[in-house]
Amino acid sequence: MKTVWTNDINSEPYRDALSIRKEVFVKEQGISLDREIDKYEADCLHMVGYDADNKPVYTARLLALTPNTVKLQRVAIVEAYRGQGLGHELMAEVEAKAALENYSQIILGAQTQVTGFYEAMGYEIMDTPEYLDAGIIHVDMQKSFSFTNEYTI
Repeated sequence: MKTVWTNDINSEPYRDALSIRKEVFVKEQGISLDREIDKYEADCLHMVGYDADNKPVYTARLLALTPNTVKLQRVAIVEAYRGQGLGHELMAEVEAKAALENYSQIILGAQTQVTGFYEAMGYEIMDTPEYLDAGIIHVDMQKSFSFTNEYTI
């Protein structure tokens, strides 16, 4: 899998990220396009994973909150590629990028049906109440890490 990062919202990788997000969040989950594409697009680092045929198959974005904390958002894998371990690969890429950008904490709002996946990746549910986001129940999760040679891209 090849991974590309961009902060250019006029780039092809960004358009690929949007196509995945539209397929997963808008089409599959019924989230409105106006809600899915928000005012933070230009402020984020967008990641796309491409298969051997250069087809975009997963995406995520990182939004800086503080000099040490980044928020992971818009994590999505194309349906035909789920169940193949790509979620772990995606998260390894995200954590490596966060470390390279000198962040020491990642937070995210997880749909409750996938908290087990994030917990298996070392994320912990924060002491905040569940909440509705786009009509879907979420919980906040976090993972702190130190800078080591563990993360490479």
